[in-house]
Amino acid sequence: MSELESPEVEKEIGKAMTKRKNGKLVTLKLNKIKPYPDNSKIHTEAQVKDIANSLITFGYTTKIEVDENNQVLSGHGRLRAFYMIDPSGTKEIEVLKITDFTDQEKIAYRLAANETNQKTGYDLKILKTEFKKLEGSRNLKDTGFSLKRIDTIVKRIENTETTNVSAHKRKLNKDHKCPKCGFDLREEE
Repeated sequence: MSELESPEVEKEIGKAMTKRKNGKLVTLKLNKIKPYPDNSKIHTEAQVKDIANSLITFGYTTKIEVDENNQVLSGHGRLRAFYMIDPSGTKEIEVLKITDFTDQEKIAYRLAANETNQKTGYDLKILKTEFKKLEGSRNLKDTGFSLKRIDTIVKRIENTETTNVSAHKRKLNKDHKCPKCGFDLREEE
């Protein structure tokens, strides 16, 4: 039995799955959903436009989460994107209403919902392969990556593949970007 299959892990997963019993899907008009005024996550216009394009292309798959007062717990970028699509705010959408968070849990959850998403980067070799699979497809532009960034990533991987990266990494200072291959140690942390 692996560590992940142990009764202790199963018990913890069970607790996590039943912790929030008051979350339910409800339908609200956009103008009834209130942004949290102290939201610390920055959403640029370009990012909101990417989110709006994703909503249009793939649909509304990840619900905005609100508290008992219809204030956003998670999904400020999606809310702004919906306003980009429907500036009147009269469109109705489903949201997940969570009513059993304390005020401190709401703050912690808002921070965790953003931070846990940003803890890692990409496996660039796999990313390059995925981009290659989308070549010639209209969906390449739906990834949220600009064509310039895709080109930079692909070139960086191709340059890195011709360099002994593990030996090369050891020679780099902490705050150094290699002028030859583009490897940036700061991005690896």
